[in-house]
Amino acid sequence: MVKHPLVNTLKNLTGNARAGVLTEPIVGIPFNLVLPYASVYMIELGLDDLQIGSIASIGLIVQVALALLGGAITDRLGRKLTTFIFDILSLSVPAVIWAVARDYRYFLAAAIFNGMWRITSTSWTCLMVEDTNPNHLVHFFSWIYIAGLVSAFFAPIAGLFVNRFGLVLAVRGLYLFAAVMIILGTTPFGWIAGSLSESNRILPFLLNLGLFACGAVLILLTTRRNERADFKVQASSAKSGGLVHRLSAGFGIRYA
Repeated sequence: MVKHPLVNTLKNLTGNARAGVLTEPIVGIPFNLVLPYASVYMIELGLDDLQIGSIASIGLIVQVALALLGGAITDRLGRKLTTFIFDILSLSVPAVIWAVARDYRYFLAAAIFNGMWRITSTSWTCLMVEDTNPNHLVHFFSWIYIAGLVSAFFAPIAGLFVNRFGLVLAVRGLYLFAAVMIILGTTPFGWIAGSLSESNRILPFLLNLGLFACGAVLILLTTRRNERADFKVQASSAKSGGLVHRLSAGFGIRYA
């Protein structure tokens, strides 16, 4: 039986190339969960169309500037170190900022940090291309593309969280989830997966499932805690309102 070239490539990938394919969903899924709600999240926090447009424009300017420096920085720091540093700065840091955002300044800072992904794009591509068998390159990038497409199918799951916890609270939790998954998936776990895949090909997949399970539990615990806190605030407000109403009634005050 002749196996498909894509399947053969996936089985024969080793080292950084195999780790890159295995960890691609860890980056893709969290951001595809939150992406459909990003602009609505900004509007919900009080940003107007002009502010959202300016954030996008400034982000693109930063990307253009850093794309010109990406090669020089990669040559200076090396492929792995550059990917390590700027994956954290361009993905995890802005995800945390988005999660705690309150106004325009937070989103502007996150857009500037996020623009650094252009540097990582250069170093990551060098890391993958130079460490992959030339005969596997086309199929390797096919798997990366497939992983990105598959990640998009998880986007509707975010709707369940939005319906359950509300837009702002759910998106904050999803951004925190993305930050944690990227830290684990693009740095130590990426290299661990590449090493473990040499001795046990199923173990990196199991680690993927374990990380997603931990992230799901983190979201659930965080959102429930915040929900309880909101309930306590509402209960406290209701009690205060009842006290004010009773005092007003005692002094003969009537509301229209």
